[in-house]
Amino acid sequence: MPQNLQIPKKSAIAQMSGELMPQNLQIPKKPSIRTHSSLNFPVNLTPTLSTKLKSPLNIRYNIEEQKMENNQDQIIRLISFTTSAYKYVKDSDNQKFISKKFSDVQEKLAQKGKTFPDNQISNIHLVRELSRKYNIETKNLPQSKDSSQEKLVGKLLGEVGEKSSAKTPPPSKSVSPGKVKTQMKLAPSFTIPPFTPKREQPTRRESYKIPSSKLTLEYMLPEKVKPVRPVPKPRTKLPPQPRERPIPKPRTKIPPQPTPEEPPKLLPNTRFVKELEDIVEPFSTGKRPTYKKTSHSFSNLIKRYKIQIVSNDPHIQLSSSLPSLAEILTKNLIIMGGVKYHINLDVEFIKPKGWEGYELAEYGANHVAITLLQGSNIEESLQEAIALVQQRIDGFIARGSGWSIAQLPSMNIVVNTYAPLEGSSYLDLPKSLQTPQLGLRNIFNKGDNECFRWSHVRFLRPMTRDPKRITKEDKEVAKSLNYDGVSFPVSIDQIPRIESQNNLNINVIGHKSGKVFYPISVSKNTFKDTMTLLLISKDERNHYVLVKDFNKLLHSYTKDNHKKHFCISCFQNFRSEEHLQKHLKDCLVINGKQAVRMPVEGTTVDFKNHKNQLFAPFVIYSDFECILSPVEYKSGNHTKVIQRHKAVKYGYKRICKENEHLSGEYKTYTGEDACKKFVSAIRAEQKECNKLAKQFFNQKGEMDEDSIMHFRQQKSCHICSKDLSTNNKVAYFHRINSNYLGAIHKSCQTKFFKIPVVFHNLRGYDSHPIILESCEQKIDLTVIATNLQKYLSFSFGNQLVFIDSLQFMSTSLEKLVSNLKGQASDEELALKFPITSKRFQGESLKLMTQKGVFPYDHFTSLETTKETQLPSKDAFFSTLYDTSVSDKDYQRAQTVRSHFNMSSFDDYLNLYQETDVLLLADVFENFRSTCHATYKLDPANYISNPSLTWDAMLKDKQERGGAAIELLSDIEMHNFFEKGTRGGVAQISRKFAKTNNKFKSNFDPKEKSTFCKYWDVNNLYGGCMSQPLPYGNFQWEDPDTIDYKQFLEDSHRGKLHDCWDNSNYDKDSPYFSNKNKKVPGKMKDEMGGQQIEEISANKPKSYAILKSSGKEEKKLKGIPRCAKDRVISYADVKDCIFKGTTKRITCHTIRSVNHNLRTISQDKLALSNYDTKRYVLDDGITSLPYGHYKIQ
Repeated sequence: MPQNLQIPKKSAIAQMSGELMPQNLQIPKKPSIRTHSSLNFPVNLTPTLSTKLKSPLNIRYNIEEQKMENNQDQIIRLISFTTSAYKYVKDSDNQKFISKKFSDVQEKLAQKGKTFPDNQISNIHLVRELSRKYNIETKNLPQSKDSSQEKLVGKLLGEVGEKSSAKTPPPSKSVSPGKVKTQMKLAPSFTIPPFTPKREQPTRRESYKIPSSKLTLEYMLPEKVKPVRPVPKPRTKLPPQPRERPIPKPRTKIPPQPTPEEPPKLLPNTRFVKELEDIVEPFSTGKRPTYKKTSHSFSNLIKRYKIQIVSNDPHIQLSSSLPSLAEILTKNLIIMGGVKYHINLDVEFIKPKGWEGYELAEYGANHVAITLLQGSNIEESLQEAIALVQQRIDGFIARGSGWSIAQLPSMNIVVNTYAPLEGSSYLDLPKSLQTPQLGLRNIFNKGDNECFRWSHVRFLRPMTRDPKRITKEDKEVAKSLNYDGVSFPVSIDQIPRIESQNNLNINVIGHKSGKVFYPISVSKNTFKDTMTLLLISKDERNHYVLVKDFNKLLHSYTKDNHKKHFCISCFQNFRSEEHLQKHLKDCLVINGKQAVRMPVEGTTVDFKNHKNQLFAPFVIYSDFECILSPVEYKSGNHTKVIQRHKAVKYGYKRICKENEHLSGEYKTYTGEDACKKFVSAIRAEQKECNKLAKQFFNQKGEMDEDSIMHFRQQKSCHICSKDLSTNNKVAYFHRINSNYLGAIHKSCQTKFFKIPVVFHNLRGYDSHPIILESCEQKIDLTVIATNLQKYLSFSFGNQLVFIDSLQFMSTSLEKLVSNLKGQASDEELALKFPITSKRFQGESLKLMTQKGVFPYDHFTSLETTKETQLPSKDAFFSTLYDTSVSDKDYQRAQTVRSHFNMSSFDDYLNLYQETDVLLLADVFENFRSTCHATYKLDPANYISNPSLTWDAMLKDKQERGGAAIELLSDIEMHNFFEKGTRGGVAQISRKFAKTNNKFKSNFDPKEKSTFCKYWDVNNLYGGCMSQPLPYGNFQWEDPDTIDYKQFLEDSHRGKLHDCWDNSNYDKDSPYFSNKNKKVPGKMKDEMGGQQIEEISANKPKSYAILKSSGKEEKKLKGIPRCAKDRVISYADVKDCIFKGTTKRITCHTIRSVNHNLRTISQDKLALSNYDTKRYVLDDGITSLPYGHYKIQ
């Protein structure tokens, strides 16, 4: 309600609530609004008043213009008295009567030139006098202690003849209200309409919304009067300040003082500041990444926030995002009370692939959801999450050689609402836990929610007799416990507070059913005493139960009678307390807070995929061709999209390896709806294969006595390994030689065969248009994904399985064809390419098995297919690889066109795609035959090489009669292997080195003789993976029984030549040998015996070498070889170190965003002297590890 309210001329006070009465009420004299500053009286009504004033109060007063100013004080005084008197008078008629009497008293005093006192005491005494005179019943009327006010009121009443000397009965009827001219509404229960003024004027209705309340003030005004609006209080004017004389400008200009720049924390040398700004601009200027909410679901119970990318260095990006992440979590904690969150950092890795460019891999680095509750340390939680994300990134790099980080496409944090468990009132224990020997103390606290506190009391005061009962002594103990700031029922997130306030470790476990227990909360404190509670649930209610002895509880479910010590984190048991304490040091770090179930001792892994020994009956080989529509728009600070890919042509061929007559013809289609047609066509092929399979699988063979006996005794299906019944049991024969293989279900004979659909580079390219189209048609998809954008394999239903031949043969189709072709003659060519040779013979086959070229950048629309001439050589330029075709390759393309009498570019496109499909079929069919001949396994039944080689190892070991692989049953042995995992070390201790030795032409004998050697290991990762591994009979070895010194002295003596690969030395060198050529794990001199002149290394895995012959060798991780050789020189790397210069290159690659393929152009930082792994000293060359004592 505004402090000043203006009521215009010829209006009357109507309805007004005492609680909302304005402090100052203004009534102007003229129709124009003015402020009356003399009216100021307090109004303080209780909320009860407004609910009891149900009937209107009629007040008559003279509204003539000449008497308005004289009557306005009387009106205000009447309102003041009325609001006070109504609290003390019971009946509404009496309330109206006493107000009317006061109005009469006020008029009589005004005629004598006197006014009634305006204060609360006078009002109370006036009510007392009038109620006595007219016998009016009052309520809660206080006794006045101010005798002077009483005398003054009595004197004034005596002058007007209203002194309480005679008693008159109260009126039975209220005063007639008359016609309402002006009305104001402030509360629905309190209405005060005024009387009709002497002369009527045309009126209108106005309203005013009272700020900070739900009330609206409505009133009637004359037509010519302005509406009522609150008048703001006048602002206090400051006295005028003396005007200062301006300071005259100096004639001589003073040069501005340079502001000192604080050097970066990691690089103290100021010349690296510019370089740091080039790498991450917001980080150098002190900005932090912004964020925005991108999605939410389940009524905001799950929220996703996108974090701005400010650096392509994960360490910088994660560290600089800490404030934003903390702000997001803080806001959600206030709203949700408890959250679970996980951070996802999408990382794009790059690996050079020779002159062909480079390979990209997208990886989503995230972590297990972390719980955050009220009172938790957000900073520590985020540090833990960031460490886990960084660990995932390092783990990806460690899995393969040559990967480096290209960029960070996006970063997100997902926040989920988390309601922690809490105990409440008493619940009965489940029947399986009611045995007294389990040592559970279920306190009977029915009627309150303090089961946690009473369990705490019973832990401190154990009772052997009736421990469920709460005694007087228990209540005294409960008072001594410190539960300040803890609300009941106690939730899991409040346990750390209780622990710190009572110096007690508290663990909480849960129970599912039977013998299944699991950890809920594990204490990280190291107090002397530890209390364990069991949280049971029933009908969405929870209850804490004291566990008297945790070891006894779990031991009761074991069959061993010996004493055992159980880990509270993983629930594994140990023979002694000493072994348990040793285990606890690593358990939480390795296993986390989860119950770990190790295999039973003696469990082994055997080869079980017997069905994969049979050839897949049908395999479909496919390929897509896309148009590359030119576009150009930015996708980031240094990235722009330049081409959009759309599949407009497909081709495929069905192959049946065991029966050529069941193979299908090559089929193709060209059009804008190629993807839609392909999905329909491939599903039609599935139906055709099922029809052919019914004929194909009906072959039966003969069974000898051993086979019959095996068939009768076999109880599990040979294919699906499920139980067999006598009525559903059939013999299974090989489809070629009809040999008996085993007993199977009748339905498994045709149900479990798969139809692989093979693409070369399915994961990186061809899968995306299929996924988009399958979503449009709402096809049921099952995917095996490497990340959100790349799928290793996927399937339509249970039969059509799309696999990537690149996961088995990781090189280009051109190289695979070249390797298969080898030095074959024209006659041998048809035998090595049987599928292609059925389509092309003689010279045509020879041309088709040579390297082909296609102008992808020229194929921008289907209109291109109508061209009648072969595009020019310039049209064969590849934006992706930044190269053009050679004259030899272009001449071969012209030869192919003329040899096949092509009349249009569409003919060239059809031949190019058909050749790719047929050659892929030949290469992969040859691979299938080779694997089956060696391992008796068909690669078409697998999705990648790792799964194939794993089964090959198990099967080979089984066939050789070797022991099966034993699974670890000891948790300590498992942790021992986990702790043995190590990552590679990559660092540059010194950024520049120059040699001085006798083999150099500029040798200085006065200086110290120095050499630089560049040694490496052949395929270090593969060499380690090919080493023998333990497979059984695991035992702990006593370290004292191993003589390390003797072992190290004897193991490598006289064997240096066995560890070295000198195949790259000059053949005339005495050290030359091909014995260990490219053998994994062998050491090698990368310089081939040549001397190194200089070496410049700007950061790990980025260096350049200048040989004594003047040749250069560069290793720049993440940079394609074509860019390294053409754009970057040794001098560039050296200048990067000494001058702090940076160098950027433009790379092109294909990327999918929501399965939409795009060609992007990326401006990539190729050279930078910014090293995050070491602290570079002021000389710019020497570096120290972080934490070194010399670093200030």
